[in-house]
Formats: sequence, C-alpha cells, structure tokens
Amino acid sequence: MASPTDPRSNAREFLSDMFSKLFDPDSSIERIDDFMTGDYSQQVNGIELDHDGFVDHLTTLKAATSEVVFDFHEVVQQGDLIGERHTVTATKTDGSTVTGEVHAFHHLVGNKVARIVELTQMTTGTAEDEDLGSRTSAD
Repeated sequence: MASPTDPRSNAREFLSDMFSKLFDPDSSIERIDDFMTGDYSQQVNGIELDHDGFVDHLTTLKAATSEVVFDFHEVVQQGDLIGERHTVTATKTDGSTVTGEVHAFHHLVGNKVARIVELTQMTTGTAEDEDLGSRTSAD
C-alpha cells in the first residue's frame, strides 16, 4: 500500500501520516515499506542505521513505549528534500515519559523517504533514555 499523501504537495501531512502510522502500536512493522525505500538509511546524532537497522529500531521502540506523539513545529519542502523540526513525546511502558526535540532532513526518492539525517536532543527523561532516537535491540 502506498502512502496516501504526496510528500511534495503536503509535506507536513505526509510526515504526520508517516510517523503516526509507523509508531502506532497496533500497526504492522511492514508499514515501513509504505513510506521508506528498500535502501533507506538514517543518521541520528552520528549513528547510522540501514533499512534493517531502522526496522530493528522501530521494533525496539514500539516494545518500549505505549504511545508516541509528534508535534511538528516547522516543515519546509524543496524538491526532493523536506526539512523539519518537531517535538516527540513518548510514554514508556512503565508510565514515564520522555520528550525530545528533533531537527531532520528527509531525502525523497519518488514518494518515499530514502534517507533521514537528524539531530535529536532529549529535553525530559532519564539518562537511560538518551539513545531512544537510535536505540536498537543490540543496545
């Protein structure tokens, strides 16, 4: 299933749709392929994740959280690039919350994201949550 929103016509709606579906606790991990290319890669605070690494990251986060909410503050789009800043608030399965600010560039190929380069800063939470932006099962 393809993403219902063309990222070039409404970047904010595309990102909101993508993040809400990927982090929905009831959605299948295969939803990644609706939004990301097969050779997708991501850099978070200097840590590289390939497509399989991102699948592991998303699976790990979904297991550690009961809810993740995204609030997009600025979104700009030019050609095949979307730049944005958002706040993410995650409720962990133990009931505690973690909040972070994210600055990201999403590189598009067709109507899918091929690469994200982001800087994430935790604004509330504990030291053990510093790596949530790139945590995998290996961490």
